[in-house]
Amino acid sequence: MATSPASMNPARTPGPMGWLWLLLGVVLIVRVVGLVATPLELGPDEAQYWQWSRSLEFGYYSKPPLVAWTIWFTTALFGNDEWAVRLGAPFAHTATAAILALLAARVAGPVAGAWAGALWITMPVVWLGASIITTDTVLLPFWALALYALARALEARDAGQNRAILVWCLVMGTAIGIGALAKYAALYFLAGLAAGVVLSARVRALIVGPGGLVAALGVLAALGPNLLWNAANGFMTVGHTVDNANIGARMGLLPETLEFLGSQFALVGPLALTGSVWVLVSWRRRFDPSDARADLRVVLLALATIPIIVISIQAFISRANANWAATAFPAIVVLTAWGLSALRPGRLLLAAALGLQLVVGAAFTALTVSPQLVDGVGLANAVKRARGWEATAAAVRARLADGTHTAVLVDSRLVYHQLIYYGRAQPWPVPITVWRRFSEPQSHAEKIAPLTDDIAGRVLVVSLAQDPSEVLADFGAHVAQAPIVIRLDPDRTRTFSVSSATRWDPLPKPQRRLQPSDDPDA
Repeated sequence: MATSPASMNPARTPGPMGWLWLLLGVVLIVRVVGLVATPLELGPDEAQYWQWSRSLEFGYYSKPPLVAWTIWFTTALFGNDEWAVRLGAPFAHTATAAILALLAARVAGPVAGAWAGALWITMPVVWLGASIITTDTVLLPFWALALYALARALEARDAGQNRAILVWCLVMGTAIGIGALAKYAALYFLAGLAAGVVLSARVRALIVGPGGLVAALGVLAALGPNLLWNAANGFMTVGHTVDNANIGARMGLLPETLEFLGSQFALVGPLALTGSVWVLVSWRRRFDPSDARADLRVVLLALATIPIIVISIQAFISRANANWAATAFPAIVVLTAWGLSALRPGRLLLAAALGLQLVVGAAFTALTVSPQLVDGVGLANAVKRARGWEATAAAVRARLADGTHTAVLVDSRLVYHQLIYYGRAQPWPVPITVWRRFSEPQSHAEKIAPLTDDIAGRVLVVSLAQDPSEVLADFGAHVAQAPIVIRLDPDRTRTFSVSSATRWDPLPKPQRRLQPSDDPDA
């Protein structure tokens, strides 16, 4: 049988980037279906962000506003179910992958671009990040855009295109500023630029001049409303960020530092991060320093290492969560794809890394849609924070059915936000309030929902503490009720002690938080 000319046309065969767009589309569909299908409830921080989104502001107690704005947008379109709250996450990571792919393709060709996008969209941390809504998730597309704009600005400088230089520097600065509206860690980008200014004549010529001024204006224009909000509110978000670092609380925590560094291999993927280390160590030998792209590599190297170095120091002197260096990952992915795609052994390592990450992704997706599978493989503890909250809200509402209580008092901001989210179907019959351990509020919940004299008649005290005596000390009388016990899985329960308390007369409180924040998404 004769072969048609159309079937012989090589243009009909997708190139590397074509296959990448197909992969991104398939993974996005899988993730959105997974969001709709999962029985997992919102985590406490997600419930907090949802509540913020009910009132749009330029800032909130512990975070800049972009995560709340994102949730407002998706829930305005699709309602307030869990999947709609989280819907921005898979789209944000798809956008990040696409931008990183375009960057790598521009500086190293379509093969490198396809590998960069594929590595990002299948990274273990991205499988997790695309299934929950966090500040990192909404930050990273703008971080990637700032990287892309920097590459374009350097190109324009080499081509003598002054107008294009200013345009791309403005895009870069604006992206950094919008990223900082998600999380102040976006400002690490400025440290990468500073390293480029010191180490690269081309970057120095770009930044120390009109381009740098325009970029700075872009940062200030985007971040300015949040800075003004902070100034009008006692710089509470900035202060919370400093408090959360807990600098000087402990020193010399080498095990915590090693644990943090090890966690980066788990988040990025062991093979991919091994490949990135290979590239970072040997890039001088494999790349021509006279190549204009070497200047971009200087910044990428700085951005791949500075966040990890800073957070490693933070882990040593106090504590650090594994996600705190997430801004290092885009540069790591681009450098890895750039360096390894040019070598046959490197391409084999990339293929192995992609295969492993796809297997991890398939397993992760199966776990998120099947609680029985989660329990069966012994991972129930990992998802316990996203279970049992709807039942908790129902149990608390049942305790109010006799109509004798004037308020509910909880001793955790996380419980407060979950009660508000999972009680959204109908108004609570009495206010939900939060106990203050200190004289000044230590969370958004404590700020907006303290117990006050006008509602402190007969208070239902619901506490996660086995011994709620510290909370009950603020009352002159209290009667214990049966605890609320919520089944999380076959082996675990979440137990709340419950009391009916009267004669509220709070004791004097100390002025400052004495322990680190419980905020894992700082």
